[in-house]
Amino acid sequence: MSLPGGKGSNTFDPNIIYINKKERRIVLGERISGRGKNAAAFMVGMLLGTWFGNGSALDLVYEIGIFSSEYFTWLQQRNPEDLRNIFLFLMLFRGLPLVFILVIPRGKAILFRVLLFLYGFSVSVVGSVTLLLLGLRGALVFLTMLFPHGVFYVILLYQIEKELYVGIRGKWMIQRWLFLLSLLIFAAASEACLHPQIMKWVLNTIPMSGS
Repeated sequence: MSLPGGKGSNTFDPNIIYINKKERRIVLGERISGRGKNAAAFMVGMLLGTWFGNGSALDLVYEIGIFSSEYFTWLQQRNPEDLRNIFLFLMLFRGLPLVFILVIPRGKAILFRVLLFLYGFSVSVVGSVTLLLLGLRGALVFLTMLFPHGVFYVILLYQIEKELYVGIRGKWMIQRWLFLLSLLIFAAASEACLHPQIMKWVLNTIPMSGS
């Protein structure tokens, strides 16, 4: 058995000991195969979301989401307590599923793909409805819906996808958990605090009506 950093080391991760090159190839193969399945789950979700967004979802957009009058009112009248409550809700709503995936002993990859499917579905529904109602202007509105928090969520999902195959263990276990928690905090804080302000500016600039 070779030690990390030692002579003749065959380690794949500096904090995890692997026995030989064969095991490292197995881990690499699992990660490459897993990423293909993860991408497929996300794409299937997007395809179904596009179909749903161009059909049944269109009747709901004026009752929920950014097209509702309640959302416009909230953007104008939101207060610090609202932002705090939204932040705490996002930490639980976004964070608990990810933590659950990381700590369960079996089925991590399957649950992660289910999560990617749901993300792909929801993003595609919103994007389809926005483009259908606003045309090319909807592209800017849709991108604004994902900014800036979407950047942190993508990085967070990428890091979690890596941990599915190497595991959060070894010398830097605490640091890795803190890094993932930091990404989640930045994502939730930007979605609760920065995102509404950006959306308010965009929605006040772009007419929310068809071409």
